[in-house]
Amino acid sequence: MIFSHLLGNPSAKQELSILLERGKLPHVLLFTGPKGVGKSLFARALAEKLLRTLKGHPPDLHHYVPTGKALVHTVESVHQLQDEVALPPFEAPVKVFILEEAERMLPASSNALLKTLEEPPADSYFFLIAHEAEQILPTLLSRCTPIRFFPVPQEEIVQFLEQRFSVTQQEAKEIALRAQGSVGRACQLVEKRENRLALIVQEIFEKRNLGALQEVVTDEEEEDLFEEIALFFRAKKPEKLRALLPLIAEARLARERHMKLSAVLEYLLLSL
Repeated sequence: MIFSHLLGNPSAKQELSILLERGKLPHVLLFTGPKGVGKSLFARALAEKLLRTLKGHPPDLHHYVPTGKALVHTVESVHQLQDEVALPPFEAPVKVFILEEAERMLPASSNALLKTLEEPPADSYFFLIAHEAEQILPTLLSRCTPIRFFPVPQEEIVQFLEQRFSVTQQEAKEIALRAQGSVGRACQLVEKRENRLALIVQEIFEKRNLGALQEVVTDEEEEDLFEEIALFFRAKKPEKLRALLPLIAEARLARERHMKLSAVLEYLLLSL
């Protein structure tokens, strides 16, 4: 099986393998699911199979990512794709086009791409990758065959981390728990070796040290901070989870009403 080296998502592996074996692989696929669960890796493995190559940068594989300050797929980018579609394959029997974060397309870009996907050439395959497929233009979605991806089981992530990195089984378990089924996030966490937010949460709720908040938490990190609090209690104090979840909801609401983060966390600490 061409996906045997990839973690998780057995249903996606089976579905894609059957389509390949029967020669019925659709020319437009949508790989959809949470971040970090292997969508891009599956798309790349499938592309290598179609192109019959293991080259690092095969000339008939065209990879598009959002660009510019707004990080979007521009109309110019789609026009470049259309120009490549019009050319014959360079050395492989087909061409493959991978569009990362396909939901980050401008409406004009989506409409331009739609014209190509309505009648895709026989020698071209299009793999759209999206974390939030509902944000894609419905008419564009209707041209795609969805391949759904799901979080990778924790035990698979633990085994992967132990084999790939020099971490203990306990460290791997803690990282896998925080990663919540995302292999990508697990790799980021183990490479850092220290998760700053996790350390802040540990200081506050294990050592009852609110002074840990002297380390600045940015607005962008706050949502992750509340996630880390939930993960900390799930791992260390599961008996308090039922009481914690409504308190976190209250804490988020308090922050929306501009209550200081330190006051919100002190309230959480005293309530648990």
